[in-house]
Amino acid sequence: MSAAIEKLAPGAAARTPAAPAFSDDALALDFTRRYGDRLRYVATWGKWLEYDGTRWTPDATVQVFDLARAVCREKATTCNKEGEAKKLASAATVAAVERLARSDRQHAATAGQWDADPWALNTPDGTVNLVRQIRGSLGVENQRLGVEQPEQLRQCSRGRLQLVVGVGQVDDRLEEPVEVHQ
Repeated sequence: MSAAIEKLAPGAAARTPAAPAFSDDALALDFTRRYGDRLRYVATWGKWLEYDGTRWTPDATVQVFDLARAVCREKATTCNKEGEAKKLASAATVAAVERLARSDRQHAATAGQWDADPWALNTPDGTVNLVRQIRGSLGVENQRLGVEQPEQLRQCSRGRLQLVVGVGQVDDRLEEPVEVHQ
């Protein structure tokens, strides 16, 4: 049981019996032990996301199902009963493992977790921290446009910096100086 569950429900680990060997639940727990740090499931979106070391990306190729399949296949090779081994490697068992893993607290995430910072822009090269100056009747608030990846900035001919917002697209409306975080 994960530390997060223990924090939410102290003593829950002691009250929860172990899953029977080779059960769908035991396989799902093994899946979570292996991939709990890099896979999240957002039920609202009906999608798995994988952390690639820089950002979270949607699973567009059903890789999570394939990872569950590998866990089931590996466990099937350790089972001494041929009939049981075939059941462990079946599509029904693989699908059950993936479904059970969705609800594991280590994988489960909400849609609101992903856009917690409205000024963070996820790009292929890293996160751009967008904060702008806001001019109001009470003066200028001390905010800035910060860019954490210098490759996303480009010097334009008028001496201003442009923020690259997409392939071949730039936003040249930036009137204020840009601070580059390195």
